[in-house]
Amino acid sequence: MKTRFVPVILTVAFTACAVQGATREEIRAEVLRQADGVHRKVSLPNPAYGCRELFTAMLAYAYAGTNLTRIAELLPLAEGLQDTDPESRAYGNFRWYLRDAAVADFNAVDFCMQHGALLWTFHKDRLDPATRERFLHVLKLGLHGLIKHRPRETYTNIAILNASDLILLGEALGDAGAVQEGERRLTSFLRTIYDDGIHEFVSPTYYAVNVECLMLLAEICPHERVREMADALLHYFWTDIALNYFAPSQRLGGSHSRTYDYAFGFGGLDHLLVHHGWLAPPKGYRPGVGFAPLYSGWAPPETLRTLNAVYPRLVEQTWGNEPFCARTLYACEDIAIGTSWRKYHGRMDIPLAVDFPAPSRDARQPRVSFIPDGRRDPYGINKISDGKTHSKAFHMDSYWASAQDKGDALAVAVYRERDFVDTTGTLESHLIMPHAIETVWVNDAPLTLAATNAIPLGAAVFLRHGSAALGIRIPWSRGQDATPCTLALVAETNTLNVMRLTLTHSRLPDSPTQHAGVAYRLRAGSKLDDEQFRQFRQAFMAEQIGAVATDDGIALTAAGGRLTIRADAPYTKDPVVSPLPPRTMLALNGMEMGQAALRTLPAIRERLAHNASVTPVPVAADKPTVWEAVNAKLSCVFEVATDDPAASNGRYLWEPEYDGIQMSGTGRAVYALDVAKAGGYTLAGRVLSPTPDDDSFFVRIATEDGRDLLPEEAWHLGVRKEWGWTDLKRGGAKITIPLPQGRVHLILRSREAGTKITQLRLTPPPPADAK
Repeated sequence: MKTRFVPVILTVAFTACAVQGATREEIRAEVLRQADGVHRKVSLPNPAYGCRELFTAMLAYAYAGTNLTRIAELLPLAEGLQDTDPESRAYGNFRWYLRDAAVADFNAVDFCMQHGALLWTFHKDRLDPATRERFLHVLKLGLHGLIKHRPRETYTNIAILNASDLILLGEALGDAGAVQEGERRLTSFLRTIYDDGIHEFVSPTYYAVNVECLMLLAEICPHERVREMADALLHYFWTDIALNYFAPSQRLGGSHSRTYDYAFGFGGLDHLLVHHGWLAPPKGYRPGVGFAPLYSGWAPPETLRTLNAVYPRLVEQTWGNEPFCARTLYACEDIAIGTSWRKYHGRMDIPLAVDFPAPSRDARQPRVSFIPDGRRDPYGINKISDGKTHSKAFHMDSYWASAQDKGDALAVAVYRERDFVDTTGTLESHLIMPHAIETVWVNDAPLTLAATNAIPLGAAVFLRHGSAALGIRIPWSRGQDATPCTLALVAETNTLNVMRLTLTHSRLPDSPTQHAGVAYRLRAGSKLDDEQFRQFRQAFMAEQIGAVATDDGIALTAAGGRLTIRADAPYTKDPVVSPLPPRTMLALNGMEMGQAALRTLPAIRERLAHNASVTPVPVAADKPTVWEAVNAKLSCVFEVATDDPAASNGRYLWEPEYDGIQMSGTGRAVYALDVAKAGGYTLAGRVLSPTPDDDSFFVRIATEDGRDLLPEEAWHLGVRKEWGWTDLKRGGAKITIPLPQGRVHLILRSREAGTKITQLRLTPPPPADAK
């Protein structure tokens, strides 16, 4: 393996090859320019700097082979930010900023060690002996920090970054155990997305992190199985990017999770799109500081790029294991509309968006997107503290539900008391849109735009841009202060070239407690001439939209009954909708494409073979039912082990831990149970939980349609150094679970890595005449 490792890197990293977006020398010049900026900043009185930029600057100087003494100057600053207390939870991690009193963002070690691993692997000989020894010490502590920081597989970008760092840094330091743990975490992530899709879906920022990590693994890791997984994941991500990239507007279309650019939808991924020739460099473009293109020559095949030329294009994908963790994008040549059926990260998501063609990236044409606002920040640009160490332009959270059928969408946002975080006395719902839209119509008349244009609440608003049109209606709205909402199209001059359709809910500090909210009915029209646009308006205005709101909830109906949403107060659970949200990992016009990129991998084949062997458990009505813990459909990181003869048939289920280090668990096992008779059952498990750090699970039981019979409960097992039975209890008493006759699902989720289970048991209620 080693013989392949070194030559590939030397060829890719040190030959003067040109890249499509910028030459190697241009990238080198840019990373040095930024490194020099960091060096100047740390030299100022009362400097303000962060750990990530220190490692980026050190790698830039090492890569370029210039100003190497500056590495020795920057390294002590990085050492000063590292937690060196072996008893600390953050041991080996870094304070993100100098101003932080302690480690607050545990992702810091992942970002720092990516560049630390590259520097040590390829450039350590450029360091003087004393600096090399100190840098090695920082890396060894950092490796410990990586192991202790166990991000969940659902935290997509950090899960990939952490696993890739463990592999690359473990390899650089000769730590086979760290490499093995990194591969296990990457495998776990791979299996998770095969089941659930990408949780941080279509993020213009974090897709860049994902792709850069995988580019490095695919090219420079010496282990073929890791390179194979990385290559397959790259194909998956670029399939995702290709399907969602709306070339006419030169950005990712539809709804976005975790974005930092609510108006435009731009992000770090743009640099990779430029690099691979998918996006023309905008005026004044400077390459991003990502080093992956300098160390890896991986590029997406042209066959993937052609996917975004398919019109019309219906893209459906999941981003979690719950039914409403889904999104839909419908893209035509001149318009794209997309929704998330629920929110992922409410305060940073754009759950509804429409894209029109833009003349160029330089035009900086905004999107049509929904922004809930409680801070007088309608365009989402004013940063506030995240409560840890960073400042971000959070908008409000809300309950969100949508339903989409190609170009037709229905959505509702409801504001609950818990959503009023960091608010400043206002409550508004905005649909922001390009100021450069060609014409705006209200009902059947074009609107002459003023700075503020009052719009009747029942009116239909139409945006026409070229041959495309978007119809907007608001069938329901409610203010929290019990006064009617007002609607206006605000076309004030601003640097973003944005205008907004703003619904004002009149939130006041002492307003009565009501669930304020708004419902949107949208329809996209494509390839319309003047007569077709007239017919489009008439049909949309004539549509009967049902909206019934009570204290108990809201019910919406549109598109002749094709779109429905019924959401119940207090708006904490998923609604009942039509059509049902898609449950396909990543599909184009109904054809699954995501799993196809991954299912040939050994890790996926093994898991599929196991899950195919799982059989439903018949639960007897008159005696305890015992079944094997491994007889479950597994996702995430639960593993079947066969190394303990004291376990049932020598097999048990667990989430492996690394060298006894305490880690929270993320594994999930699902059991199908066929209950012969309804009644109150008790649950027990035969477990091995040898320490207080690995002695619990989570358990939940639900009906086929997802209704909770036992909401997720922490199952505290107690310390058991030998295999033994323990009951599910609450407050010292066994929990009686009411089970209906028929199929139910028991979901076992690991709470702490290292906890083992070999059998489960359901016991029915005793006969009525039992003494």
